[in-house]
Amino acid sequence: MKAKTRNTDQQSRNTAGCSNVNVNRLTAVCGGSVPASGLAAVSGLPCSMSLMRFFSVFSVVRVLLLGAWVGLLLSSRTAAQEGLDNIISTAGTTYQDSAGRYWAYLFWQSSPPELVLGRTFAVYAKPGDPSSPASYARVSVVSQQTDPRNIEPLLRRAENLGEDPAKLEQDLQSLFEALMPSPSISRAEKVSAAIRGSVTQAEYFQNLLLMARIHPGVAMSLGVAYADVLTERTTYEVRLFDPGSDTDQGVIGRVTLEPGPALLLPAPGAPVEVPDPTPKGDINVKLRWATPDPLRRLGLLQYGFNVWRVSKAYAEAATNRWDLTPPSPQTLAARALTVPQHVKRCNNLPILTDKEFSTNDVANFSPPPAGDPETFYYSDDDGRFRPDYVNLGFTNGARFYYFVTARDILGRDGLVSPGTLVTVCDRNPPAPPVGVRVENDYSFVGGSPRQFLRVIWNQNTNTADPVTNYWVYRWTNINEIHFKAGNPSNNLIAIVRHTNGPATASTWITARVRLLSRRIWAGHSGTLCVRRTLARAGRICQATARLHLVFCGIVLGRMRPRAVSRFTACSRRFVPGALR
Repeated sequence: MKAKTRNTDQQSRNTAGCSNVNVNRLTAVCGGSVPASGLAAVSGLPCSMSLMRFFSVFSVVRVLLLGAWVGLLLSSRTAAQEGLDNIISTAGTTYQDSAGRYWAYLFWQSSPPELVLGRTFAVYAKPGDPSSPASYARVSVVSQQTDPRNIEPLLRRAENLGEDPAKLEQDLQSLFEALMPSPSISRAEKVSAAIRGSVTQAEYFQNLLLMARIHPGVAMSLGVAYADVLTERTTYEVRLFDPGSDTDQGVIGRVTLEPGPALLLPAPGAPVEVPDPTPKGDINVKLRWATPDPLRRLGLLQYGFNVWRVSKAYAEAATNRWDLTPPSPQTLAARALTVPQHVKRCNNLPILTDKEFSTNDVANFSPPPAGDPETFYYSDDDGRFRPDYVNLGFTNGARFYYFVTARDILGRDGLVSPGTLVTVCDRNPPAPPVGVRVENDYSFVGGSPRQFLRVIWNQNTNTADPVTNYWVYRWTNINEIHFKAGNPSNNLIAIVRHTNGPATASTWITARVRLLSRRIWAGHSGTLCVRRTLARAGRICQATARLHLVFCGIVLGRMRPRAVSRFTACSRRFVPGALR
């Protein structure tokens, strides 16, 4: 953002003036004339909830909306191109730096982004409200920058807004590594390379927009943001500017800000676990949450969410009791640094949502259209697939409280949602038993014949596969399997306890199935199934374990004493609905 200004003192003043007023105000332009450039100011734009959510990138701290927000539509020469798809919205917020100074931060965006990117804007300011008789004075002209000598001062200015230089470098390297000529170049050169490369390569363009929303220095370098020290109530106007003729083309936004403590965004609804009993839900937690009306009304002033995970013991500790009352966002963030083994922010980037739930339907997992069993906002797997992963207790049966906060435009957390207790479950089914065979066990006891089927299979020797039981089923035919397999109690004839043994393939498990009691006679055909069952920690895990593998053996032919019957094996997936 190259600063061309008629009042350089406005750009560099360091006064620490601070009022006791606790309200920063956002006002919107509610009318305007049609400039020659084709940028039209339109009044009366409906402030619908859907539009507010669409522009949730905009957040304001200590903000009180004084009127309905209005975007400016970029009109073409014909009225047919005017519509809600061409809209520019402007928002502002304040930030107190380490020296106690308050800063004003203005940010504007458009849909589509090309409406503002690459254009030049002039920022004007005057003391007081928009109705103040004072005159506006131009304090800066901002535009997209690619010269590192112009970018570096903007990055230093962004540090007064809480910008984390290390996080900026990390994100630049991870998102735009292929665009960097060398990893040793300066951060300003990296921003320049990211801007120049993203403008010409579409695959990086969305990453550039994301960077502008989470790093104010990048936003100012793109020419879509402005920051300055705020000493009194001030009204700002952002105007489209023609540098060639040094003239303003039209007002795109008006914001009134006051120095003062930040207003925390309202809390989202308590997170809700989205059930996933399939192997995709193995050792991970899928969450979604409601967006209450107070937060929806500030949708323009909010960008994304953060998810926090707290161990059950720590949350319920007598000195915390976060299970009863959620902590403040400051406490939550501080504990994530001091006790990371108990408190963790799960996400690195803002969690963005493309669908909103109310408190009435967020937990409705019925099939559509009545409910939504699929949508989730975030899946927490503790990052266990990363190369440097260290497990601090995210294992089967572990219990955690999850909390959610809404982020403002500068990434600050709003009020914390109520916590939800969730159990991490092992939902990956065990492998099917192998080496299954059936023998005829025939004997005389007291002069009377007794006949059984002896089912034999290899014992599980994989210690990472915590098998507890083997379930044995008998079916009349394959069709009966498909018809009755939905209920795990159907045709269950034996449960054999797993006993740990030596890790050798010659270890066998046997189950004797009495023929007469099951009405299987010589010459009768049937199917025997053996299923492993996993060790589940806690009732919740057991209740949600649904997907298993079945190994089936079909017994054919006339049975003879101690003869090995003909045997055909098959394996299939088993989904017992009764285990829900």
